[in-house]
Amino acid sequence: MKNLFTHQVVEDSEAYEPFENPYLVSRVSPETEVMMNYEDDDDAPKISDEEKESIKSKEKKYLLAILVSFGLSLLCFMLATRVEALENTPLIFLPIVGMIAALIFLYKIKQLQWKKNGMDSNGLKDVDFEAMAARIDEASKIARAELGIPDDDVSVEILPHGYKKKGEKQIPEKKANQFDNSPMSMHTKDGKLCIFDGVGLYEIPLGDIKGYRTYDQDYRIEFWLKDDEPTDEKYAAYKLKKCGILEYKTRIYHGVEVVSESTGETFEMLVPGYDLKELKKVIDIEALAGGAAT
Repeated sequence: MKNLFTHQVVEDSEAYEPFENPYLVSRVSPETEVMMNYEDDDDAPKISDEEKESIKSKEKKYLLAILVSFGLSLLCFMLATRVEALENTPLIFLPIVGMIAALIFLYKIKQLQWKKNGMDSNGLKDVDFEAMAARIDEASKIARAELGIPDDDVSVEILPHGYKKKGEKQIPEKKANQFDNSPMSMHTKDGKLCIFDGVGLYEIPLGDIKGYRTYDQDYRIEFWLKDDEPTDEKYAAYKLKKCGILEYKTRIYHGVEVVSESTGETFEMLVPGYDLKELKKVIDIEALAGGAAT
């Protein structure tokens, strides 16, 4: 069965393009979607006029230090080339010391230029995470308002699969049983399960949802997203164990079977074992007969 929330990973981009989904009914406006980008030029730390003047002053000092270092290195080199001076070992090494000092000051100037251009001390894009979080939070409120998401919705994690396209083939982005766990907003309306993923709204008729089967096997999730620690007693059955910087290995997930009445196509919506109870807060769903799988 096809994972209902399969995404295509776009090469040379962090963006995910969803495959055609028969239940997608609407998306947020393009302007709101742009606001929800995880990185934006406006997220770079702002530099005050005072800081700009300070940077200019430091650049001048470092430039002067470079010129002095080069000048002294050249002078020492000229002196060291004299026959009598060759015996003076410290003098021979002074040009090398001067060149090293000049390179250090040159790197300092480079760091100041990075700072002016919104980068950190390693030349990577610097981000004001508070500004980014505030922007995304505001965009989320606008998105929810645009698509009519109620305040009493329930957050349920799902396990989508990412695929890369290679020619006409779809190659899994990750190994089998390795998922990008994603929180989804869920509520019911007019006999449909409404799922909001942040930019798109999906409406699944409750009649298309047939039940769930349980997979009792190891798998990995990208992040731990709950407020409670994974060591909490209520998660003991899922044997959560950290296996990377942010990644966790766990056990037990559920496949919610969805059969499209309009196309006859069968899908699976995968839910972590620890979130089945959250899904049951939204819809009445039962285990399929003989639904356990390994």
